Amino acid sequence: MKKSLLIAALICFISLPFAFGQTIPNPGFESWVNHGNYKDPAGWGTINYLTAAYGFYPVTKDSVNFHSGTSSMKLQTTHFSLANVNVLGAATTGKITIVLTPFSYSVDSGFAANTIPQNLKGYYMDTIGGPRDSVYIVTFYTKWNAANSRRDTVAHGRLAIGTTNMTGWTPFTLPINIDSVPTVFPDSGYVVFQSSRIDTATAGSTLWVDDLSLTTGIDEIDPLNANYDLYPNPVAGTLFISNNNFFKKEAIINIFDEMGKNVSTANLNQDITTVNTKFLASGIYFYQIVSLNQTMMKKGKFIVQ
Repeated sequence: MKKSLLIAALICFISLPFAFGQTIPNPGFESWVNHGNYKDPAGWGTINYLTAAYGFYPVTKDSVNFHSGTSSMKLQTTHFSLANVNVLGAATTGKITIVLTPFSYSVDSGFAANTIPQNLKGYYMDTIGGPRDSVYIVTFYTKWNAANSRRDTVAHGRLAIGTTNMTGWTPFTLPINIDSVPTVFPDSGYVVFQSSRIDTATAGSTLWVDDLSLTTGIDEIDPLNANYDLYPNPVAGTLFISNNNFFKKEAIINIFDEMGKNVSTANLNQDITTVNTKFLASGIYFYQIVSLNQTMMKKGKFIVQ
C-alpha cells in the first residue's frame, strides 16, 4: 500500500456516483530517476531541471522522513542569490515549464484519466517559513477540445495550508469539484505541489508528501461507524458533533468551503466535540468524517449563518 496553475472555480462540491479510472504515478515516491546531479520522482516533473544549473534543488528525496516505505518527496523554498528571489519547490505529475523572473510556471502532459474521482488523499508534513506563506496541493482534470484546439479544465481541487506547522505525518483529503455542466469526462489528470505561495514565497517553507491516492468516497463509506449528528444546522456559533457509534473509533472531521479549501479540522475523540464556526463567513460548508486510516465514515454539508 505505497504509497500557474491555481485554477479558479465557483462550483460547489458534488458527489460522484461512479468509479475512477486512473492511477497517480509513483504515489509513494519510492522510485526516483537519476538525472546526473539531481533526482526526480519517477513519473513527476519538478523545478530541479532549471535550478540544477545554479547548484540548488528545491525538490529532493527524503529517506529519513516518510509515512511508509523508505522515502517521501520534500519540497523546499530556496533563496536564489543570483537573481535575489525565493524559488519555491514545485512538482507535478505532468511536465513543468518554469520562468524564474518573475517566477511563474505552467504544466502539461498529465496522467491518463477517464473519470473524475471525488477526492485526492495523502499524507503531508510542513514548515511554514513566514506568516504570509502557504503550501499548496492542487489537482485538476482536463479534456482536449478538438473544436477549439485547446484543453478545457473540467474538474479541480485546491488546498492551501498556512496556519500551522505540522511536524508529524498528517492525512489530507482534497475534494475535487466539477467545473462543467453537464459533466464532461476528462482524458488527463494532474497533481501539483508547491512549498510556497508564488507572490510571498519565503525561504525555508517546506512541504513533505507521501502515500497519495484517488477515491470516489462512495464504496469506502463505513456504515457501521457513520452514526454522527451535527447540530444545529444552520449554525451561527458553536457546531456540535455527537458520536453515537457503539464502537467509538478515533476519527477526524475535515470541513471545506465551497472552493474546496480545508478551513477546519478536529479530532472526534469525545462523545460530543465542538467546533467554533464564528471565524467562518456565511455560506455552505461541506464536511467529511474519516477514520485515522482515511476510511470515509460520513459526509454532508451545513450552513453557517
